[in-house]
This record gives sequence, C-alpha cells and structure tokens, in this order.
Amino acid sequence: MILHKAGYGVKKGIPTTLIAASSFDDIIAITIFGICQTIAFNEAPGGVAEEGDSIGYEVLMNGIQIVTGLVIGLGLGWCMKVFNYCSPVKTKWPKFFVLLTMAIVVPVVCEAVEFYEAKFVCIIFFGYMCFMQWGEDKPEEELGVFWMFCQPFLFGSVGAAVLFSNIDASILGYSIAVITIGVTARWLATFVAGMERKYNNWERAFMAFSWIPKATVQAALGGVVLAGAT
Repeated sequence: MILHKAGYGVKKGIPTTLIAASSFDDIIAITIFGICQTIAFNEAPGGVAEEGDSIGYEVLMNGIQIVTGLVIGLGLGWCMKVFNYCSPVKTKWPKFFVLLTMAIVVPVVCEAVEFYEAKFVCIIFFGYMCFMQWGEDKPEEELGVFWMFCQPFLFGSVGAAVLFSNIDASILGYSIAVITIGVTARWLATFVAGMERKYNNWERAFMAFSWIPKATVQAALGGVVLAGAT
C-alpha cells in the first residue's frame, strides 16, 4: 500500500496485483487447511471416523461454511455502498469503525454458531467488497495508523507463544532447511507466475521477494492444530 501511494508500479498494476493475489492466497490456504484438518483429526484415534460418522459429511460442512462466509462477506460489503451517498470526508472515520467492528464481531459470531471456517473468508471478502464500493475513498490512512499500533502486539504475542525450551536442537538444522526450501520454492513460483510481457525481470523479482513474508494467515492457523491436538 505504501508503494501504491507513492506511485511505484501503479501503471502496470503491480501493487494491486499483489494485494489481490495475496487475498486469493489466503482463501486457498484457509480452504485447504480446513479440509486437511478435518480429515486428519477425524482419522486420528478417537476421531469421528471411529464413531462411524462420515468424513465426507465433515468436509462438505467445511465447504458450506466457506461458501456461507463468502456470501455474507460479499453481501455486507455490497451494503457498504450506502456511504457513497455522503461526503467522503465525513465518512472516513465511520467507515473505519465499521471495518473494525466487523473484524471483531465476525470471529465471535462464527465461533458462537460453530461456523469456524466462515470467519476468515467473510472478513477477507467483506474488505474486498468494501474496496470495490468505496474505491479511493476507503479509510486507508486511518487503518494504517491503527495497524501501526496493533502490529507490535500481534507479532509480539505470536513470538511470545514460541517456547524455545521445547525446541529439539537436533532438528533445528532440518527446520531451517525446510524453511529455506519453502521460501525458495515460493520465490520461484511467484517469479514464474509473473512471466507476462508487461513485466520485466526486475519487476518479477520484486514481486517474488515481496511474496516471501506473505504468511500471516498461515502463521495464525498453525496454532489451531496445536490447540486441537493437545
């Protein structure tokens, strides 16, 4: 967003492409994660597979939750066009508080109704539809200031959850190797995905490097497996 505001790569749509691609990347990660988690825990000792329940049914319910989150997110986002009938200057902060409220309320509601997979999809597509309705009148600066204060708490809490005393030193080297291989594969895949005539090699390399730290959702989902297994 900073590069987009500064005008870098705007003519070729590089910032917009990266933001859109990252959103779809999150959806794919959430969807595949939900399906794999369901199958893994159902097949585990004491899972629903031993109780005679259908794994196919559980996977189908995951799909229903994701589609529900998609529909609700797009629907509520489409309703946000009501702000377009007012002055953009007067609606910046109301838009900000609506987005903040949705980010807090949606996970709480989805947890209450046990539609766990719907919350991530709903929030992502709600934000996407809000952008489609508001365009350049979105509360970008307000969200940027809010994120500046939230970011240290978010990543600080994630880092504080890491217990170094539980890390087996003998597998540390293998862990670094796995991360290196994964990052390299991610870099190469992004570079190849940008093989269009309108991009030169420097621009493809920039998109590939910008994709390396793109794993916030994946990091958040990682703790879900640990919490469910303990």
